[in-house]
Amino acid sequence: MRKPVLFGNYLLLERVSVGGMAEVFKAKSFGAEGFEKILAIKRILPSMAEDADFITMFIDEARICGQLSHANIAQIYELGKIETSHFIALEFVWGKDVLQLQNRFRRLRRRMPLPMAAFIAAKVCEGLDYAHRRRDAQGVPLDIIHRDVSPQNVLTSYEGEVKIIDFGIAKAAARSSKTQAGVLKGKFGYMSPEQVRGLPLDRRSDIFAIGTILWEMCAGERLFTGESDFAILDKVRNAIVPPLSAKNPMVTPDLETIVMKALSREADDRYGWAAEMQDDLQQYLMSQVQSFGAKNLSHAIKEIFAREVERERAAMETFKQITQADLEAFGAPASVASAPAESLLNPGEIAGMHELDGNDPMQQARDQLYDAAELLDDEDVLPEDFDDGATEMGGPNFEDLGLVAAGYDDGATQVFADDPATASKSGSGQAITAEPTFIFNAESGQLINAAQQPTMIFSEMEALKQGVPQNGSGANGGSPSASVVFEGVQRDSDPARIVSGTVPVVAPPSSLFKDILIGVLAAAVLILLGIVLWTVLVKEPPPPPPALVVNLRSGAPAEVLVDGNSHGKVIAGKSITVKGVGVGKHRIVLIGEGEPKVKNVAVTAGDVKVVTFAMKPKKKPPPPPKPASLTLTLDPPDAAVRIDGKAVDGERLKTALELKPNKTHAVYVSKLGYASQTLQLISVAAGAKLAKTVKLEKNNSGAAHLETTPSGALVKLDDKVVGKTPLDLDDLKPKRYALLISLDGYKDKKKRIYVNRRKETRLLLTLEALPPKPDPATLDPAEKPTPVKKPTPVRKPKPVRKPKPVRKPKPV
Repeated sequence: MRKPVLFGNYLLLERVSVGGMAEVFKAKSFGAEGFEKILAIKRILPSMAEDADFITMFIDEARICGQLSHANIAQIYELGKIETSHFIALEFVWGKDVLQLQNRFRRLRRRMPLPMAAFIAAKVCEGLDYAHRRRDAQGVPLDIIHRDVSPQNVLTSYEGEVKIIDFGIAKAAARSSKTQAGVLKGKFGYMSPEQVRGLPLDRRSDIFAIGTILWEMCAGERLFTGESDFAILDKVRNAIVPPLSAKNPMVTPDLETIVMKALSREADDRYGWAAEMQDDLQQYLMSQVQSFGAKNLSHAIKEIFAREVERERAAMETFKQITQADLEAFGAPASVASAPAESLLNPGEIAGMHELDGNDPMQQARDQLYDAAELLDDEDVLPEDFDDGATEMGGPNFEDLGLVAAGYDDGATQVFADDPATASKSGSGQAITAEPTFIFNAESGQLINAAQQPTMIFSEMEALKQGVPQNGSGANGGSPSASVVFEGVQRDSDPARIVSGTVPVVAPPSSLFKDILIGVLAAAVLILLGIVLWTVLVKEPPPPPPALVVNLRSGAPAEVLVDGNSHGKVIAGKSITVKGVGVGKHRIVLIGEGEPKVKNVAVTAGDVKVVTFAMKPKKKPPPPPKPASLTLTLDPPDAAVRIDGKAVDGERLKTALELKPNKTHAVYVSKLGYASQTLQLISVAAGAKLAKTVKLEKNNSGAAHLETTPSGALVKLDDKVVGKTPLDLDDLKPKRYALLISLDGYKDKKKRIYVNRRKETRLLLTLEALPPKPDPATLDPAEKPTPVKKPTPVRKPKPVRKPKPVRKPKPV
């Protein structure tokens, strides 16, 4: 029976990827008090165990990453060695890499949302900036440069985290291995121009790679492509970058500016630090109508990889059921830490375990699908759930895709050892070699070449379910007619001895009826597979809902109206996306400076219509007029000055005084014992510089200063209104004056003052409040005054007119 494999202190659960130099396993570690942790084990392949240069580079990766502790960099837990096999224990990231995200969006015929691309790039900038600035314990810069920033090396977890991995070729000041002259390290499509030219590299080389990834996420296609590697390197060396807005009209000018700056051919024209690019991306994200963060990224990934998440969650639940107590069932001692690897694991078997050769049907299925994708230059030919699993943690289940029959095991994602009972019978325990399959006939006791016999292979578990005994005897005690088949059996010097590397299988007796039934079932499976492939490859997905993108190229901010409904304001260089518009004609109106702008557009199903406007620039208010200035020369120099009724401090009189332009100003100059003067400055021009000399004549005048509590009382001097308190009266003739001070709600105050010559009389008065008038509504009827009726005036009799005298007749 096949089981997980113990590897040192770790239990290997499944292999998630394998490359030319190393392989990565999902593993589990145990500790005291039931502690458990899922992690990843990166192990050098036995074929590379003798390569000293690669081992040095492998150790350098662990040493560099071991000094980095950041939320956006996958953590290294341990660098170890079991026998001749080096390994790294590192953080397990449950999710997908950026390349898989891009491929999935292409298969769904959707673009990656621009805020999502900007958020991922900002997090990569944050992690790389930390690595670029990292110092050792003595404060010496480590000068770390990743040199292999690519979509495959940026992981996005299902919880919305972004992690950078694979510092295998990172450059650091203290690394042991050095890159040979003329040797290119990294992926050609994500190198920087100076990296291709063989020039010295610094952190700005990684910034160019971030720009490449961001361009591809926004455009939905590769940036540097060519018929050969040399063609790709030539494009990278010359930094031939098409405008991003030409590939995706939804890209705003500020986002395109960020991408093009990062992709500048000369390193001096790029961002100096990754943090500077991160700041610009954060500003772009903050300018969006809806914010985008880790929660949004998690929701998006779980949505487009819903089926993978469910499958991997089910697998994780299975792995959780394996406890430290189960290790004894796998042939391990109770104490994991003290168990030697040799007693639990065959290094040779792990080295070649489940590696697919050219005859593997699973590998052939992959190759055929990828060949079709290359011919059509479109990954849409791949089934939606098909993925190579090269960098993801937890590969796809090809059994669910219908590419292999149920029960078939390609060995690509599982790591198993033989059951101890079976292994003890296997003899030497050497790695299984690719030998022909033989049939052991229980009746004759001879080996027969399986190629010459028609057989149907079942697994050991299926054989048990069918009731086929494992010892070669039938259920009734007789010899069964079926032959026992051993896959990958290896002969040795003893012909009677059989060395088995896997499990026994059984060939049931064949019959014409069964052959016909199998043929019918095979035809049904092929028809069903054709229907599935037609659904995936031919059927077009429903078009996305139509939308309008209103872009303001220049001018003052304007309000956007679509069919009379307001959708907010748009500023120059930005755009507003209006979703939910129906198919048909729509009227877009922008209201801002000048006349409103109107455009009529027609929208079809799945159409995203970009409408660009240019508004008049906002009128700038005219600059304020320059103030006028007044320079006063006073005689006597300590005379007091008031301008428009406001006293001017003596220190300010030493410099020019500012006057509001285009206004008339009154300048009043006075001093006790002198005759006061008033200057009338009419309509002072803006910027005018005036100079006035005021000379006061001596006289015997006096002054008075009046204050009241409360203030604001009206003052009459000899029945002439002179102002409100507090009040200064200058240039008064020495004599006696009658004062009348009045204020609403207070009793009038009458006072006589005498002004002496060349002296100031000061008067402080407190006004007495009037008693409140009673409210007639609150008075008792008896207390209410009886209104006095006015007497009716007596009309005077009209005077009697005297009769006119009779004229005497004139004498004749």
